[in-house]
Amino acid sequence: MRFLDAIDNPNTKKELSDKFYNEVNNEPFKEALFKTNHIKEVYKHISDIIDTNPSIVIIIDEITNKVKTGLNGLSKYHDIKTIEFKTFKRKNSNCLEEHIHLFNKLHTYNEEPPTNNGNADKNNNNNTEGNNKSNYTEEHHLNGKPNNIVELYNELKKQILNIGDDITIKPLKHYIACKISNTNFVYIVVNKSKLNLSLLIPKGNLNDDKKITADVSNTGHWGNGDYGISLNKNMNLEYIMSLIKQSYEYNKNKKLKK
Repeated sequence: MRFLDAIDNPNTKKELSDKFYNEVNNEPFKEALFKTNHIKEVYKHISDIIDTNPSIVIIIDEITNKVKTGLNGLSKYHDIKTIEFKTFKRKNSNCLEEHIHLFNKLHTYNEEPPTNNGNADKNNNNNTEGNNKSNYTEEHHLNGKPNNIVELYNELKKQILNIGDDITIKPLKHYIACKISNTNFVYIVVNKSKLNLSLLIPKGNLNDDKKITADVSNTGHWGNGDYGISLNKNMNLEYIMSLIKQSYEYNKNKKLKK
């Protein structure tokens, strides 16, 4: 519980951001990695990552019923994974090389390409879906999320579908895509405390009088979109929908011109 309190503490998040940022500045190779991926606002990029609710991995020698019971309550608020890691050694041997480790892999890779780094092919806004061969559902994204976030997602989805009869919802591994035929116009990433939206409309084409969107064209994020919105239950959903409708209209008109 002390660990969970720490990672939710704004002071801890700032301290982590500062330490990672200093590490990047002091290492030319690491700094070059950000430049290669066209990430200009390094500190903001790091802060955004740390501000996102992390997955927690617990590595333990045995997952007992007592461990499972202890984690049940915590899993409502955080994505928690457990890995059983067992070590065996030959009897009466002190040789490290003779140790055998038994564990399951945490991830299997190449199910989906990495995050958009601002250098994606803007002419094909479906390129982040190409290698996603598994079938995912909305439950995959909503499972374990607080009720207020589930309700917020359902209301957002309802209003998006009301924009037009040509809209479909496509859940993928890391996000939920809202589509017009084969063209995406908004991505939704469901987190524990908010919904992260990415609007597929080029910079300079969105009328955002209240300045609530962020320029994510050069920031790592799921999907291909130049404008990002962090949506929580306290925000004006009607205004958010006016921005989403602009992305819908832009992509629909672009599709009609083709």
